[in-house]
Amino acid sequence: MKKLKHLFTLVAIAGALTGCATQDSEVALSKPPKNTVDDRNTYSIAVFQDANRELYKKDYPDAAVVVRSAIESAFVKYGKHLVKDKGDIEITGIVTTYHRGEFWAGYERGYTTVGISLKATDSKSGRVLWTASVMKRTQLIYDYDPAKFSQEVADAFVKAIVAKTEKP
Repeated sequence: MKKLKHLFTLVAIAGALTGCATQDSEVALSKPPKNTVDDRNTYSIAVFQDANRELYKKDYPDAAVVVRSAIESAFVKYGKHLVKDKGDIEITGIVTTYHRGEFWAGYERGYTTVGISLKATDSKSGRVLWTASVMKRTQLIYDYDPAKFSQEVADAFVKAIVAKTEKP
């Protein structure tokens, strides 16, 4: 009985420590064609699609707007010139997941998940320059606002995209 109690204690401690970790997917980026992305390009960001699960769409009806805004801010932060009309490069996006907490084993876990997929297209030729996707989940004991987390995800995501697509 005492060994069983110790086992449950160890499992509980391991669960608590795991609950404070961040689980990320690497930024998946297709290889852009050579000499197509540079600092002279202007960018336009189209309205994002919301592919979030129906369960979460009712709780977060503005997920696509929030994530698009976060991506837009991140592009500006990393020195990209955004225009309202059609830019040289058009960015389209899909919010693949966006939520806080989930029922698991009969109780709500307090982690937030944000997933984003982007596609960059040359506005003149229609050629796809690159596609990228990321999903990040922060496991916290306390609630974490998905809107705030989406900005953190967007900043890291765009930073990685810019580093991999700019000319050396």
